[in-house]
Formats: sequence, C-alpha cells, structure tokens
Amino acid sequence: FILRAPEAEVVRRLSGRRTCPQCGAVFHIESRPPKSPGVCDGCGSALVLRPDDREDVIRERLRVYEAQTLPVARAYGERGLLHDIDGTGDAETVQGLLEAEIGKR
Repeated sequence: FILRAPEAEVVRRLSGRRTCPQCGAVFHIESRPPKSPGVCDGCGSALVLRPDDREDVIRERLRVYEAQTLPVARAYGERGLLHDIDGTGDAETVQGLLEAEIGKR
C-alpha cells in the first residue's frame, strides 16, 4: 500500500505537529490544537516542534523518499502488487480506505 498526498499537504501536516516533551502527547496546530496555544492539555508543559518536523527537514525527507522509495514502489506497481490509497482525507477517512482495500485481499 502507498498513501498519496500532495507535497504541500504533507508539509502542512507534518510541520503543524507539536509534541509534549514531558508526557509525549501529540497535537496539531490546525486539526488537534491544544486548549491553550503552545501548552500541553495533559501536563501543562510547553509544546515543541520536533527537529524533524521543520519544513526544510520535511522537504529533504520527501526528496529522499522520491529518490529511494518511489522506484521501489514503481517496481511493485509494475507487478500489480502496489495499491494506492488517497491520503488527503482526515485520519478516519484514510483509515477506512485502507481497511476497505485490505478487505479486498
């Protein structure tokens, strides 16, 4: 399976993540914001942007993905072994698409 989404969407989603270094809770500034901006709902610690969620790092990760992983995915696709999933919906929608595709196998 391969989840597909436009690069801008991937960057938006990943760069919006914030994590609590104390309790490990994960938030998103748009889709799952904390009750108080920048503060963990669970323990009150300051939320942080992980170094690998910075936009420049994300774009480099995507470049590596395109160079190293997509050729492998294409090879699986040529053998009829790769199934594309639209990854642009919310988590529940994408999960439903994935489960439906798994159910076909």
